[in-house]
Amino acid sequence: MGGTVCVVLIRHGLTSYNKEKRYLGHTNLSLLEKERSRLDSLKSWCEKMKLDQLYSSDLNRCIETSSLLFPDQNPVLMSSLREYDFGDWEGKQYRDLADLPHYQNWIANPRTITPPNGECFQDFKNRIEQGFNQLLNDASRNKHSTVVCVTHGGVIRYLLSEYAPNLMPFNEWTADIGKAYKLTGDIVDVRRGQRFSLLQVVPSVVKTNG
Repeated sequence: MGGTVCVVLIRHGLTSYNKEKRYLGHTNLSLLEKERSRLDSLKSWCEKMKLDQLYSSDLNRCIETSSLLFPDQNPVLMSSLREYDFGDWEGKQYRDLADLPHYQNWIANPRTITPPNGECFQDFKNRIEQGFNQLLNDASRNKHSTVVCVTHGGVIRYLLSEYAPNLMPFNEWTADIGKAYKLTGDIVDVRRGQRFSLLQVVPSVVKTNG
């Protein structure tokens, strides 16, 4: 046994694309100013946390969320924790793409079909694993017991599909705006490829399908 570690995955706050239900990957939007107060309930929960290290995607919406929730922390910024790159479909709504056969094929087979000028799922998976392994290695080396990662819906869904104790495929997981997903397990076991032993979801007041 190598000691217990808690990894808290937090999805960023609301952007205009989220609100309008547009695909948002590497487009570097900021949070909606008038929606920032919706993170207050999650912030209250975060203030009670004894945090060893904060990580964040290097995109603005995650950096700003990190600053709102943990104003006294300097996050480690990681491009490997960015959202999936939707390529030419960035900023599009479902109605803009619904009649495209390529899009419908991607909806049915996201692991094998790639958006035009976008990211293939294997590349998405590989870079997330690289970033998450760095986080776990840091936690082991520095004997961190609680680390937080502010990232994106697709990243969280992938990590939950691979590491949560609940065995569900990627497309069955949800990762809601502003929610926290707390994974707890033995650091040695997790680094060896085993799953975390416990998942807790901390709700926020934000309700959106974006």
